[in-house]
Amino acid sequence: MSGSQPTESAVDQILKQVDLASVDLASIQDERARECIHLLLNLVESLAAQGRKLQAENLALREQLRGRKGGGGKPDPPKDASSSTARSSEKERAEPSGEKRAKRSKLDRIRIDREVVLAMDRAALPADAEFKGYEDVVVQELSIHTDNVAINASIRRSSYRKKCRIVLNIRALSATLIRMIDPASVRAHLVNILASPGFANADRLRRFLELTVEAHLNGESAKIKEYVIGREVYDRDDNYAPRLDPIVRVEARRLRQRLTEYYAGPGLDEKLRIDFPKGSYAPVIPSPQPVAFTRHKARWLLAAAVIAVALAAWFFTRPAIPVNAVATVPARWTFVDPAGLDSAGESLSEAVAAQLANRRKLPVIGWPSILQFREHPKPSPELAKITGAGMVLAISVRMTGAQSRITVFLVEPFTGRKRWAEDFYAQDLKTPDSIRTLARTITHDLGITLGAQ
Repeated sequence: MSGSQPTESAVDQILKQVDLASVDLASIQDERARECIHLLLNLVESLAAQGRKLQAENLALREQLRGRKGGGGKPDPPKDASSSTARSSEKERAEPSGEKRAKRSKLDRIRIDREVVLAMDRAALPADAEFKGYEDVVVQELSIHTDNVAINASIRRSSYRKKCRIVLNIRALSATLIRMIDPASVRAHLVNILASPGFANADRLRRFLELTVEAHLNGESAKIKEYVIGREVYDRDDNYAPRLDPIVRVEARRLRQRLTEYYAGPGLDEKLRIDFPKGSYAPVIPSPQPVAFTRHKARWLLAAAVIAVALAAWFFTRPAIPVNAVATVPARWTFVDPAGLDSAGESLSEAVAAQLANRRKLPVIGWPSILQFREHPKPSPELAKITGAGMVLAISVRMTGAQSRITVFLVEPFTGRKRWAEDFYAQDLKTPDSIRTLARTITHDLGITLGAQ
């Protein structure tokens, strides 16, 4: 160890100044005071000895710690340690030992998924630049995404209002086989979306969708940020701050809603889908999954095909629901906030449906088919999809003082376009006669609007 000595404490210095041997305790008259002084002196000597011991241990620990860090004062190495391999300081450990370490290439450890030849702009090169070959560079990107598939079972109804659902055993008929998406098919799908009614006149949403999809196809999804969209699509200046200006977040919600309406209407039969998960501006385009099956599964597929052919024969021979069929429904059953809506809308909706059916000039979805949405409300597009209706007639009743205000509006569920809307007022909607009278008035006005009168 180093030759450093512990420093004297304040107690040791005081004890040196006081000659304890010359202290005569017997000269103290008070016996209790004499005993107390005697105990205190013994305690001082004991504490002084303990302090010297702790100080020595502390110094030893400091020397050991300094030695481990590579400084001076490190304890001698063990006798059996070789002098050629001992490293007593940080400087010595940093020096090369002469042993060369084999470094493997990254290409031997990273699985290459695809190769890309990087094009070079010749205009940006010096005139005397000569081609010398290629240099391999590996770029790693981690992509984690889900592939959640919603299976829509076909629901059809006979003339007797009986439901028939075709459900295939997915586990027995399919297996997961990943297939790359062709960018050309995605761009063709994008053209169909942009030509739909929901996007035809929405210039900013079109630019939003085109920018993000093209970036995804070019492998630049990581660059799709709120700031980039705000600058490129919504023409924000250099001072644009996404935290203060929520334009991109608001428009992203509109884009998701428009895409949902598109896939519930014009794009119902599309094989591809473009989705934007909440909290992300990068699109997700799940790849279509091909079906793979074994001989055992092929028998199941053959049986399912026979059943499907039989159901198809029944379906094409049954009376079809007209494309302009109207579903009359209380507004409170279509996910509209029911606060303030009177339950009289249910009786009135049933009466209007009966009046429309009696006229036989306008196809109507039967009221029993609408009753299922009383306990399980659905938005208009999904309600129309389930019932096969082409239009939805929603009726709401609100109490305004002594009379009731009845709002009736006819919408095309898949496009969201309103075909007709009108307000009616009634003093009493509690008797069947008053409900039938108002139902006739609504049916008459609706027939004039649709040309069915």
